[in-house]
Amino acid sequence: MLELAERVDEIMAGPAWQGPTLIFRADDDPLITTAQTDRLLELHPNCEYRTIRTGGHPLLISRPADYIALVTGFLSAT
Repeated sequence: MLELAERVDEIMAGPAWQGPTLIFRADDDPLITTAQTDRLLELHPNCEYRTIRTGGHPLLISRPADYIALVTGFLSAT
């Protein structure tokens, strides 16, 4: 882990992941801001982006059926 931390500047200077990408969040997530989401969308302009109206930050715990449906649907389509 220390080796990875020492290379963080090098890693961050490289291009963002260019493969299939799913980004989703809950509209009421208190931890992930709109600015952070916008930055992810900027880094991955061809991503599939979805929102869930409620569920807070831990969607896998608070909305497991919705979380699994989003991920499996995305994986099945790619």
